[in-house]
Amino acid sequence: KLKHLAVLGKLPKLKSLTINGQWPAWVDFQPSDLEYIENTTMSGSCSGVRAFGSEDSFFPSLEKLKLRDLSNLKGWWSGDNNSDQEDGRLLPAFPRLSHLTIRDCPSLASMPLCPTVEDLKISYCNVNLRIMESIKSGNSKLRTVSTDNMAHLRAALPIEAFQGLNSMSIKWDWELEKLSEFEVVFRCCSSSLQQLCIFDCPLLKSVTGGLEHLTALESLVLNCMPSLSEAGEGVEDDGTPWRCLHSLRSLKFRYMQNMVKLPNGMRYLTTLEDLRIESTELESLPEWMPELTSL
Repeated sequence: KLKHLAVLGKLPKLKSLTINGQWPAWVDFQPSDLEYIENTTMSGSCSGVRAFGSEDSFFPSLEKLKLRDLSNLKGWWSGDNNSDQEDGRLLPAFPRLSHLTIRDCPSLASMPLCPTVEDLKISYCNVNLRIMESIKSGNSKLRTVSTDNMAHLRAALPIEAFQGLNSMSIKWDWELEKLSEFEVVFRCCSSSLQQLCIFDCPLLKSVTGGLEHLTALESLVLNCMPSLSEAGEGVEDDGTPWRCLHSLRSLKFRYMQNMVKLPNGMRYLTTLEDLRIESTELESLPEWMPELTSL
């Protein structure tokens, strides 16, 4: 059974690497058995590597990395103990990695750091996995994030990483109850986040503490949330959080089983151009609908 790969770090021109564990059972080569990427120690793999950003740095050309359905994958190097790998100061970093996807890798607790990642997709992963260490405010390149667990995402990234974020998708998070649990994240990307999609979060019952900070938001999708009513918990009489969405142009409600009327705060969405309501229990449209003059 495949336990590790060859020393991929010796391929300086490698730009894209995908390791997918979904293979037919009759195939001898089974990536799902993979425990480590390289059968060496971290120091052995990185021997001779120069400073970050140099031509001879760790995986100097790698731009895209996808790790999927690797249930046995534990780490990058087989010869290092956990304490060494969990110390971010000892971990090398991919100097040019911009796209990172990690899905269904529940045992992966450590990997090289990814300070330049722009597009991050992470789901069904280990809560101890770290993607970045501390970065200076304003230096984050992260622009797009997709996750199935906000708590895991928050643990994997420093808060500064969310500055400048343009798009966020939260899908199948079965632990999320209130956006206010991660208010610090929404505050951090308040002036940059333009797209937010929340899909199939069955326990979510309040969007207050999150939405009102997103003054640059242009597109919002709320899909399949049976616990969220038309108002939700914590909604203020002044229309918060809806009245704070000054830039919102597109809004979609879909499969909202507990929504029988639209939130009253929506009357302040004067920039709204596209409103879609699908498969809800909506009983009627409100009298204030004509106030949405951009529709």
